[in-house]
Amino acid sequence: GMQALLWLGVMAMAVEAAAMGGASMKGFSLRLGGGGQSGRIQGGCHDHAATDPHCLRLHYRSEWKRILMHFSRDGGEKWSMKAALPRRSDEEEEDHEMTLNSPVGHNWRYLTVSNVVAPFCFVLHNGEGEWDSGPEREKGRYYKVDGPGHFCLKDGILTEVYHNLPGVLLVCDLDGTLVGDQQALEEFNDEWERQCVHRNSALVYNTGRSLQSTKALIAQEKMLNPSAIITSVGTEVWWLDSDGTHKADTGWESKLMSSGTWDRQLVCEAAKPFLEKEWMHFRPEDEQNTFKVVFGVQTVHVDEVIAELKKAVEAGGKKAQFIASGHGDWNYLDVVCEGAGKLEATVYVRNKLGYLAKETVACGDSGNDILMLSGEERGIIVGNAQEGLLKWLEKQECGERLYKAKDGHARGILEGLRKMGFVHQNPDAVASS
Repeated sequence: GMQALLWLGVMAMAVEAAAMGGASMKGFSLRLGGGGQSGRIQGGCHDHAATDPHCLRLHYRSEWKRILMHFSRDGGEKWSMKAALPRRSDEEEEDHEMTLNSPVGHNWRYLTVSNVVAPFCFVLHNGEGEWDSGPEREKGRYYKVDGPGHFCLKDGILTEVYHNLPGVLLVCDLDGTLVGDQQALEEFNDEWERQCVHRNSALVYNTGRSLQSTKALIAQEKMLNPSAIITSVGTEVWWLDSDGTHKADTGWESKLMSSGTWDRQLVCEAAKPFLEKEWMHFRPEDEQNTFKVVFGVQTVHVDEVIAELKKAVEAGGKKAQFIASGHGDWNYLDVVCEGAGKLEATVYVRNKLGYLAKETVACGDSGNDILMLSGEERGIIVGNAQEGLLKWLEKQECGERLYKAKDGHARGILEGLRKMGFVHQNPDAVASS
């Protein structure tokens, strides 16, 4: 008992330090690593906790293999253990391993406690001397909530999960949309993990980059692991496997292959006159793939080049999509297999994950996001959007389907999610130092 209280005291200082500046102490798992989630989360425990008015459900991000909860229903006077088996009276103070449900996403665990009354206090530990306790200071240190509900505990801060809000499939363009403002991205990651991961939501990245380039960006920018990555402007779909590797969706490849309308060689032949005039050039090899040809085109010639390439492709009895993006003197021009594209791949992934169009939100900033934002799904145009996308937006009559954010980058995405009712307007920390 005395040793436990000593641990709690030391742990409390460490949690407070972590909350203030991310400091860590040897032997403690405070900045509990890795984030993100995979697939649509469903399960009876979630539904039971949502309907049971006396149930507390805690989502906890930890790398611990074993998690134990000490809790008190009377404000810290009498403490019990969360046990996997019925407790015999002579084992009242003994540690029991708690029942862990299936992991939610990466490094998330959750547990439920019934018959919760206010004030409910708890601490967590791993049975090996490492503790996580709260910032309240009454008879040691512990986390405290004012009764039942859904809560998220991450980085020493306890917040409420608003389980009455709907789940969302968020499909994000990367460069200029989710990525571009580091602080905004950190805010987005934190909010997504605290509010959306535990509420039947899924995150998908939809980018013009290759898989290799996207993975490098995820590592560099410390982004969350998504359920799926749509790469090379909708020509490839990759799913995150449980071992951390990415597997190509062969069904998507077969779908594109079977269309019969794509002729890559015809596109390259049609481009020759413009390549010779130096109006355009091929982009590097790592940006090309079977279902896509990428050019750099002088901005002044983009419209004429697209019109002529389209004419040549149609004359050959084939079809393609022409997607221009960028700003300045040169534009990117993606010539893509007709069945591919950011929108088509979004719909394919959405159907695989089981989301409706109204539960899906696509986010973009440039001309190559126009197609992705043209479907039935809802859309957020971030505050820093490029002129090409803004001009298109002015011509749209889509009521509440699309939202133009005032804030830029990831902060604009959060603004849109709040406006659409997928994220709570003002989430407060339950317990603060």
